[in-house]
Amino acid sequence: MSAARRLAAAVLVALVVAACGVSTEDEARSIPSDRIPTGLQPVDPSATTVVTPRESLILWFVADQRLVSVSHRVPSPVTADGAVAELSAGPSETEQGRGLRSAIPGSDVVIGVTVAGGVATVELSPDFSQVPAADQVYAVGQLVLTLTDLRGVGRVGFVVAETDIAVPLPSGEAAQGTVSRDDFLALTEAD
Repeated sequence: MSAARRLAAAVLVALVVAACGVSTEDEARSIPSDRIPTGLQPVDPSATTVVTPRESLILWFVADQRLVSVSHRVPSPVTADGAVAELSAGPSETEQGRGLRSAIPGSDVVIGVTVAGGVATVELSPDFSQVPAADQVYAVGQLVLTLTDLRGVGRVGFVVAETDIAVPLPSGEAAQGTVSRDDFLALTEAD
């Protein structure tokens, strides 16, 4: 290689290296915010992220003439009122697609629930008597199994207008007073 070619190659290499370098400036300059990539945008220090703790809640719905359990993620801590509200909302669209339904016809059938001494007392609307008899046992079973899955609840009683009522059992009999999950386990078994 001739000296002129070596000199030309060295100049070319020097130009390429100089073109790849960072220019030097005496002071920093700001970049307009619309030119900064989204991932590099500064975080607003006044913005806060609130994370609501969630936990699993076991709900019971009707499928093929029996009760089946599903798990929903709900805000923590789960209360009896919260469990009944989630149950009264019915199965999700995905769960409905799998054939699940609720025998509780709507959120207006269950007025409220209180827990004292390990007993959940469910206040039902007088409209509960309008639920078909075949569905009443499933509706009561849904409530009993869901509530007794909560910590501290072992039995469930039912009232309408502050008066204790008898509820249907899977055997066809009516139970006066409180009932337990054992009374409704027959509804969880396939025929």
